Formats: sequence, structure tokens, C-alpha cells
Amino acid sequence: MTSQTWWESLPLHETLLICAGQHASAAYEILHENEPRAASFAAVRAGIHAGAAVELLSKSLLAKEHLALIMEKPSDAVPPKNHPLELSKTADASPLQRLLCSHLNLDKKVEDLGAQILSNRNYAAHAGLATQELTEVVDRLGLWIHFVQDASGLLATNWLSDYAARTQERRFNAFALALHEKLLGAKIVFERRRHSRQKGSKDFEQWAEQLEHKLAESAGHEIGPDVDYDETCPACARTGRMWGVIDDVEYEYEGPGEYSQNVVLSTYFRCPVCTLELDDTETAAVFNPGWVDFSARFERAAT
Repeated sequence: MTSQTWWESLPLHETLLICAGQHASAAYEILHENEPRAASFAAVRAGIHAGAAVELLSKSLLAKEHLALIMEKPSDAVPPKNHPLELSKTADASPLQRLLCSHLNLDKKVEDLGAQILSNRNYAAHAGLATQELTEVVDRLGLWIHFVQDASGLLATNWLSDYAARTQERRFNAFALALHEKLLGAKIVFERRRHSRQKGSKDFEQWAEQLEHKLAESAGHEIGPDVDYDETCPACARTGRMWGVIDDVEYEYEGPGEYSQNVVLSTYFRCPVCTLELDDTETAAVFNPGWVDFSARFERAAT
């Protein structure tokens, strides 16, 4: 009596999901290896893992619906032997990725993003070349995963390693992506305004400086200059304004006749040039040293 291998005891779509998760998790782990001497090779390795993750996850989600969806010849969906992995040939990765996007009602930006990942994989696997930097490889994979998970109901914790799942959720949660879209929208406004005043660079520069100066003059300093100050705009790099609003003042008893005071503030940001406005939560995220702005990277893929 022969014992079954691990994959023979699982449905094909679950086997594919496990393998997809291993490749996606490996790509995230490469991102944090911090080996600058092997930076180029790391991008190649991550590109191969990212492409494999896109292909295998596409196959997994489609095969869960019906095995014939992933076969080059639908008639081959009837396994000739004991297990579906012994099937003759699955369809190519690119059409399967497009089919998955159509099946999940995802728009063309997601399909294009997946196609870019698969194209980069081909360069990496067949020529040893990375057409994108390491962070861009992993970030594009994470963005594609976000859209597919959101549309399919798949949870990161159900197929990624603990580390990769935490990283995926932290970087590509709904709030972060909405904020990226907001920054991208402000950048578009900035470029349109600059283009409309393209008679000369001085004309635009003088106009922008007037807006910045006017906003600075209107600052009230009700609380103090430490919470009312100039700040570089994260969307257009012009000078905007950060200010605070008092939400509450808390007093705590410290002893006879002694009280401590804690002022609860909400901070806001406004740029007069690109019209970007950020509320307290958005300001805390964008001006945090750990913030990663993906919007510039995905201007083509996410619009």
C-alpha cells in the first residue's frame, strides 16, 4: 500500500492556493532581506515569485469554480489518472489572469497590473533581468493581491504566511489605498494647473508662491506656532499648511493643589496649489516616517 503525497489528499484549487501563498510570501520576505550587494538578483528572485503567485492564485480561484476553466483544452478537465495534477496541460498564465479579472468583475487596471507582473516574471525567469526595482515588484504584487482578495473574499491569513499577511494588510488596507487615490488626484490637479499656466515657468512659480503666501498669512496661530506651520505637500511638493484644532482639554489630579493638563488636538493639512486637504487621520498617516506613497508608482496601473 502506497502512502499519498500531501497534494494528493487535497482538492487541486487548495494545492494551488498553498503554492501561490508560498511564492507571494517569499516575495515579501525577499523585500526585507536587506542585502544591498544582491539588490539586482533579489529583484529577479522576487519577480519570479511574484509572477508565480499571480499565475497560481489565478488558477486556484478559477479551478475552485470549475477545473475546465484553467485547462488549455476543457476536455482535459476529466483526469485520466488518479489526481488532477496529472492533467495534460493548463492554459497560459496571461489569459488565465485576464479570465480571473473578468470572472471577479475587476476593471482593466487590475488586469494590466497582473500582466505587468507576469511580463516581469518572464524577463526574470528567462533572461535573468529585472525590469522593475525590488520594492516596485513587491508593491505591485501587493496591490494586485488587494484587488483580487477584495473581490473574491479570500483572506490574507488563509493563504499567506503570518509575516506576509501582516505586511499585506498594513500596506494595502482600504484606508491606505483610498489615501493613495486622494494623493494621486491632487497630483493630477497640480499638473493641470501647471499646464494651464505654462506660458512661462516664472508665471506659474509666481502664481504658486502667491497662493502659498496668502495661506500662510491667513494662519490664525490661535494655539501657537508649534501647531500652525508650513509643511511640504506630499502630493505636489509645494508649501502647504499644517494646523491644529483643540478637541478637548483633560485635567488630572496630581496631588494637593496640583493638576496636570493634557490638550487633545486634531491636526489638518491644506495645500493651496494642488488643493489637497487631509484630515486628522490622513495627516497622521501621510506624515508618519513609515508611510509609503504608492500613488506615483501606480499612476499608470491604478488609474
